Amino acid sequence: MARDRTRTFAPLRRLRKLQEEERARETAQAHQALARGLQLRAALEQARRSALEEASARMAEPAIDASDMRAYYQYERHLARHIDRQDADNRKLDKHLAEQRRRLNEAAMRRKVVERLAELERERHTREAARQERIRVDEAAVTRALLAEREGKRT
Repeated sequence: MARDRTRTFAPLRRLRKLQEEERARETAQAHQALARGLQLRAALEQARRSALEEASARMAEPAIDASDMRAYYQYERHLARHIDRQDADNRKLDKHLAEQRRRLNEAAMRRKVVERLAELERERHTREAARQERIRVDEAAVTRALLAEREGKRT
């Protein structure tokens, strides 16, 4: 009888599955980090717009304090620089997410390769078992035929 080697793939299958799950967690974390970065950028942009609107509203007042207006515009420029830095961070986070997705796809492919190898081994084992069974059935048929022939010669 053919030796069943399908169990030899079990540890490797578990390892590949664990690796894929780890890559999926890393990808999810990278996706969350990018989402937080985009939310922060949107909040900064909203604060910048609010500062500009407040400055515009103050400009309409009859008595304008120049130092207050300068403070508003300095704050707006500060927010603009912060937005630029956040945009750069978001680009890095996006690249990191793309890399994590690539690693996840690679891990999934490696797991599928091992599963396919295990499936091929199961099929090979099934074919070998069927072949062995056919051999046993053929040998039994030959033995019965020989016994029947001997019985026929004796009578």
